[in-house]
Amino acid sequence: MTEDRQDFTFETVTVNERGEVVRTQSHRAQRFVEVLPGGVQLAMVAIPAGRFLMGSRRNEGYDDERPQHSVSAPAFWMGQYPVTQVQWAAVMKWTPPYRCKGPQRPVDRVNWHDAAAFCARLSEMTGRVYRLPGEAEWEYTCLLYTSP
Repeated sequence: MTEDRQDFTFETVTVNERGEVVRTQSHRAQRFVEVLPGGVQLAMVAIPAGRFLMGSRRNEGYDDERPQHSVSAPAFWMGQYPVTQVQWAAVMKWTPPYRCKGPQRPVDRVNWHDAAAFCARLSEMTGRVYRLPGEAEWEYTCLLYTSP
């Protein structure tokens, strides 16, 4: 298993309710590529530390999303893309009964425990700690490149 750190640029787009692009923004980030058995690659992207408001404002959303509060997110790494079937096969010793089969299609029909087991096995293989993102990390990542 090796890694190759690199800077890259990417664009995010914002669309309106008709699906028309109303804004395009360029961003820069750092990634590394974990090379798995069989030469299968798993790209990880650096998510910078930051703060954001988590939850819903008063009179919006659901009761369990309030009160809205400030959250600090430390820097962390997250998979650039959903885990594919070929990546799963390179790490795990079993294959789920996929609905849509294809090596580059995302893994489906796995639960949280299966996904956590994938992270644990990947950690053993690489000597690095892999884990699932927490709720705040997931929301922060989603907001990071979609906020105006």
